[in-house]
Amino acid sequence: MNRFPRTRAEWAAANRPDGVPTRASHATFFAPRNAKRWPSGSKVFVCPWSDFFHLCVPEYWLDEAMSVIDRRHDLIWIVPTKRPQHVLPALRAAHRLTARRENVWLLLSVENQATADERLQWVQALRPYFGLVGISAEPLLGPIDIHLDIGRFDWLVVGAESGPGARWGKWQCSLTCAKLGRCHLDDVRDDTPPPGWCEDAQWPVLPWASELARQAHEAAVLVYHKQYPARGIGGRLCTDPRRFPPDLRDRCSPDGYEGT
Repeated sequence: MNRFPRTRAEWAAANRPDGVPTRASHATFFAPRNAKRWPSGSKVFVCPWSDFFHLCVPEYWLDEAMSVIDRRHDLIWIVPTKRPQHVLPALRAAHRLTARRENVWLLLSVENQATADERLQWVQALRPYFGLVGISAEPLLGPIDIHLDIGRFDWLVVGAESGPGARWGKWQCSLTCAKLGRCHLDDVRDDTPPPGWCEDAQWPVLPWASELARQAHEAAVLVYHKQYPARGIGGRLCTDPRRFPPDLRDRCSPDGYEGT
């Protein structure tokens, strides 16, 4: 469901009003029209390359999108956003701020401690309107301590950044012989640590994710590990949990599905 303004001219006019571009592929441009094709019980990841509650989204678009969601109560709509403060005002402006939508899972996207501190404060205000409020720490760009906030969440999705120049942190070793690596852009795709390093060296994104998952487990919050860099495949990003460290293999979902 990545449907945006109705014409390319309209798209160009709406793009970058606040300096942040919104994007959609042609294949998903008219996705809401195809909602009837999705079988009952499907999960629909909404606006994966943009933000459903971006400031440039016009009221008519949000009204149309929410009408699709409301017609398909049998689908689970997963909506990530980096703008939690804009969710309720946007729905209210589109006359779509109604009772709790059990089929909508809202994920607050956070990348590091600064964004977590900024965005997670809106959780309590959003909980009455959605069937689930969770955290999407993907891409994870630094360590996060969620403090007591984690008890208010239902789900944690976590994973490393993808794409060219992905930021997984500099190589480092967890042993007493810890060393700092070169710039992550030099080493991020290497399959093994630099010469002279011990085999315990790893990308920092892995201990960041491990600590975040530990906090979630202590609060009985479900965790889904999406993707991490892996050894043995040229240092590329991997989605096979069998290649993840043992403590990063959970793939639990609030609907009871446990992927592998």
